[in-house]
Amino acid sequence: MSSESQLVDAGQASVDAGIRFSQVETILRIVVAVQCLGVAIGMLTGQMDSTSIEALGERTGWSRDWQAAMSQFIAIAMLLASPLIIVRQMRTALGAIAVWMLGEALAAMWLDRGYIPQLEPAEHAVRYLGPLALLLWELQGQAGLRYRGTGAFLLRLGASVTFIGHGIVAWSHNPQFVALIDAFTETCFGGRLDESISLKLLSVIGAIDIAVAVWLLFRPGRFVGAYMTAWGILTAFSRLFLFGPAGVHHVLLRAGNGGCALAWTAWWLSERPAANQQIATTGKSNGTGETVK
Repeated sequence: MSSESQLVDAGQASVDAGIRFSQVETILRIVVAVQCLGVAIGMLTGQMDSTSIEALGERTGWSRDWQAAMSQFIAIAMLLASPLIIVRQMRTALGAIAVWMLGEALAAMWLDRGYIPQLEPAEHAVRYLGPLALLLWELQGQAGLRYRGTGAFLLRLGASVTFIGHGIVAWSHNPQFVALIDAFTETCFGGRLDESISLKLLSVIGAIDIAVAVWLLFRPGRFVGAYMTAWGILTAFSRLFLFGPAGVHHVLLRAGNGGCALAWTAWWLSERPAANQQIATTGKSNGTGETVK
């Protein structure tokens, strides 16, 4: 093959990879934007408090009025960032969102919130690793595949850790999860399950969550990614059965539960083959720790 033909083929491959990359990035942008919208709605309507601001208030002695003002500022910032994230690069904002989401999880653990406070950073891993993965995608644009692989690994890690956290909580029979099952069966079938059956069902759900999370970590593939996408979306929407229309922000805030798995699956199906082909010819790592054969 002539050098000219090779250049044309390489250029076409780059264009194709760019199209596939744009598809993955679009999913991530929507997920992070919806997540931010959920935070904004929850805080502006008074249905959600900021644990990080509350923790800082306890440490610094901030007044309630000052804490409320800070919460309003965060909520408005999230509301403004939500549509902008979809249409433009916002690296600084994405970094700030990732740090704030991580701070919320750590503060919840410090304040002893949640059914198992120590698991709060795990249960909400997609909330801070999703924006961080998108930030990595933006850093490199369409030049090279190293940051894409690292971002994909963060998505895989975030989805797995989130499922492990929720799996342990389900296995431990969190009363809120029991209430979710009751609300679902009552809405769809006109009655509740016996409590013992609900608890057994939660044990099964928890075991499956942990199993698929470990599967994704050590034997990644499209089928487990598709399952985690569907289950993450379904469990997010289940909040509507329990809270009704007032639970919309709960659904939006959990966009990453299935959305990060969806973005990773899209990467696995579209970009990974191209990445491995390029790595095989250049001998450079794709950032995921995978061995190219």
